[in-house]
Amino acid sequence: MLPSASFDSKRFSKLTGLKAESHWERVLPSENAQSGYHVHLNGDIDKTRARIGVDFHCRSTKGRRDQSPPYSETVMSWLGDLVTEPSARAQVTASFEKPYPAWKSRFNLPFKVTMSGHEVVIDGVSLELPANPHRVSSSFILYKKDSLYVAVNSIRPVEFKKFEFSDEVQSINESLKVFLEVSV
Repeated sequence: MLPSASFDSKRFSKLTGLKAESHWERVLPSENAQSGYHVHLNGDIDKTRARIGVDFHCRSTKGRRDQSPPYSETVMSWLGDLVTEPSARAQVTASFEKPYPAWKSRFNLPFKVTMSGHEVVIDGVSLELPANPHRVSSSFILYKKDSLYVAVNSIRPVEFKKFEFSDEVQSINESLKVFLEVSV
């Protein structure tokens, strides 16, 4: 979320044809079919704030022949051209599916407890994490069959012009090692 004074909503509307005063959402295709991801761009802008969501999703998507920028690979730089500040604080949620037993929880999952005379399997746990260089503050781990499903939350600075999706994923993936271990 940014103060609306920091976001050029008139230029945004001119470039996209979207009205800044209403909620909007667009799927941005991949310019490079090998990128492995596409983006859902959404938000709303009013007189006091600009709320912009950039959701990265697995799998590349192909755009129309007449598609114009931004593409999934360039969306952060494109947004940087519309924001007066070179960086912003972003709320980041990332989800991963890790193969089990190659990745194991440091917290014993699943485990069984007795509740009201019945055996109950606890297959997930929520964690509040200590300060770490990746700025991941909390996580949820769920064990299902041969996979661990992990979601992490963080608030981290984003430099629009220097943003590299693969670097962000790598950093957040490293943070998982606080509560998951990789079997060799």
